[in-house]
Amino acid sequence: MLNNIKYLLSTFLLLLTLGVNAQSPVTQEINQSLKTGNADLLGKHLAQQVDLSINGKESLYSQAQTIELVRSFFARNKAQNFEIKHANKNRQAQASFKIGILKTSNGNFRVTYLLKRSPKGPRIQRLKFDKIPS
Repeated sequence: MLNNIKYLLSTFLLLLTLGVNAQSPVTQEINQSLKTGNADLLGKHLAQQVDLSINGKESLYSQAQTIELVRSFFARNKAQNFEIKHANKNRQAQASFKIGILKTSNGNFRVTYLLKRSPKGPRIQRLKFDKIPS
């Protein structure tokens, strides 16, 4: 009986851990697009209007403009890796944010993105790239 309880408890803890670390397919695709520097893949998850900030230059851009600006950013800063460092945990919220480190050929950038629910699914409303001083 004690072995059964231990087994059930360890199984429960394993499933709980997997659930906490799991990412949605949208988040996985966004993170992969940042990791590989793929602006077109990222573009699939952009809202119609995006508050984009690259090294302090911030403005509201259309989806197409944002894709072009991000493509230009990646042309100058070849992506090497992207890793999430912080994310909010509230799955019931209408919005969520992620903060990660983007390693590029020209140094590291802190990337923040805000996802908001829409009828078409989660969309990036805000995207920010800040150079991390060496």
